[in-house]
Parts: sequence; C-alpha cells; structure tokens
Amino acid sequence: MIPSTGICLKKFDDFSKPKIVWADIAIEPNFVKIDKEIYFNNTCYMIVDAPDWLGEYLNSNLIKWYFPLIATGLGEKGTRYFKQFVENIPVPHKFDGNLERTFGFTEDEMKLISSSDKL
Repeated sequence: MIPSTGICLKKFDDFSKPKIVWADIAIEPNFVKIDKEIYFNNTCYMIVDAPDWLGEYLNSNLIKWYFPLIATGLGEKGTRYFKQFVENIPVPHKFDGNLERTFGFTEDEMKLISSSDKL
C-alpha cells in the first residue's frame, strides 16, 4: 500500500484485465466491455472478471426500466450510475440475451419493460 493514499498497488492490475466500464451519469445504461489495458481520468466505474454476457444484460431494456427505480435521478438530464446502486441490480446466473426466457416474463411485462423510455 502507498501510505499517503491507501491505494493498493495490486488494484492497478485490474486495469489490464477485461472489464465492464460505465460513466457515473447517463440518460440510459451505458455499460461497455473493454478488453485492453486502459486507465481513466474522469469519473467512471468498472467491474473486472465479469461474464461475457454481463454488459449486454446491464444495457438491456430491463435495466433501463429498473435502474431509475433504485438510483438517484437527475430529471431529464439522466440518472446517477453510482457503484452503490449498480451493485443492487439483480443479476441472473446466466443470460442469453432473452429476457422472457431468462426471467419468465409475460408478454404484458415485456411491454411494460420495453416502454421504459416513455415512463
């Protein structure tokens, strides 16, 4: 550890791993998978060692609908995608891109979720 900052040098290894990265303020989910080593100079967060499908799931209509219900909103300007809120997103054990099959949603539930941009 670096005594003056408390930063563990081992954490720097995470920047060279595949990761899912997102900005802290966005109008809709903006999770992106980055495989190369990259460092950030503005506020964003990352998840390392995530399954390949996690980015697709986090960018799904379900999360677009659900996330504003649990996070701090900024009106029409967006939502705060703070780590503390993202950590509260329920994540399935696997996801094949099909919300109906993964969660057993009905057609009416899918219509509600898909209309999230109109809420």
